[in-house]
Amino acid sequence: MVQRVLNWFLIVGFLSLLVIPAVSALCGVYAFNSFFPGSEREPKPKLQFISEDFFTTKMAKSVYVSVIDYKYEFDRYFNDHYVLKYNLFDIYVHFVQGLLKTEPMPHRVINGDNDMMFCGNWHHQYVNASKGFLAYESNTVASVSNTIEEQSNWCAQHAIAYYFAVAPNKLTVYGENLPIEHFGNPPLRELVKDKLPPTINFIDYTATLLNHKAERQLYHNDDTHWNQVGAYFAYVQLMEAIQNQFPDVQIIASEEYTLDSIVGIQNDLVRQIRQHTPEYQYILQRNSAANCVELGKIYKPEEHNVFGALADGYEERYSNKSRPLKIMVLRDSFGVSMVEYIRESFGESVFIWSNTFDTTMIVNEKPDILVNMIVERHLESQFSSH
Repeated sequence: MVQRVLNWFLIVGFLSLLVIPAVSALCGVYAFNSFFPGSEREPKPKLQFISEDFFTTKMAKSVYVSVIDYKYEFDRYFNDHYVLKYNLFDIYVHFVQGLLKTEPMPHRVINGDNDMMFCGNWHHQYVNASKGFLAYESNTVASVSNTIEEQSNWCAQHAIAYYFAVAPNKLTVYGENLPIEHFGNPPLRELVKDKLPPTINFIDYTATLLNHKAERQLYHNDDTHWNQVGAYFAYVQLMEAIQNQFPDVQIIASEEYTLDSIVGIQNDLVRQIRQHTPEYQYILQRNSAANCVELGKIYKPEEHNVFGALADGYEERYSNKSRPLKIMVLRDSFGVSMVEYIRESFGESVFIWSNTFDTTMIVNEKPDILVNMIVERHLESQFSSH
């Protein structure tokens, strides 16, 4: 009798989990993910036909494409908003972490030693690549190298100094906090550097960060990114490389800043498992007012296929009349912490949150220097044509 009651309880509970979200969605009730603000403003997909021709083959194709697109868009919207999703996920995380003492989503987030978290292999084979388990094919190396060389050659033809910079994975710098023995295969950034002609300005920040990590923590514990201290050391290396060609470029001294700390929460790794984990984070406070002034934006992000939260930070530009030269930086999220330093070293600086080599935009900007900077784990996906 007890077993029968338990079986019915499980059946009713299971059916409720299937029915309640669907009925709630049809009634216009949705759950929103507070860890990613703005989801409540995301519009519900609408079924729209892209052809006005009736009773034609073109019309039939239009209807088919529109319905399929709507299906995928609504699936994505429903998966992001259905009722009970986050409640059930939170219960699952607490159960796995609290009772089983393991990671709830090891393919996305891995707990390392010394309270340090890392990406899982879902993020571009992050662990395999950082620990040398991934052997890159020669055509991949050639494809990335050729793309960088083509960009450098194009810049040379337009009298623009080109620099390509790679920010190392957090696991590359703090590999000892994930006790997995390195398998021995070289990382893609090293293979690409060896493949490129020595005349190309290829900057790998890895050695610099490894040399400084004993002085101060350079990456956040609960986030994939370096902190402001790590970004400053990378900035200095970049400026020293630029000084070889432009000796008048000045490096903002570390004495211009005071080391401080803040309590940060909801960093990108803990957000993936919806945890509130406060962390003391190192920051650098400038001792005096910035010399640069922010300029107005001239680009519309949607015209460059940039939407949502990324649109707000797509473009930044600054003017500093006390400095010569104009620099343009194509970057990803690792470039955010470097903006504050770079903008003080140049007369005009433009930062675009994209690694797309938009020649029309570059010609429009007419920079003296172009920097294309990307994190190690995105090198293949962003620069390989295969």
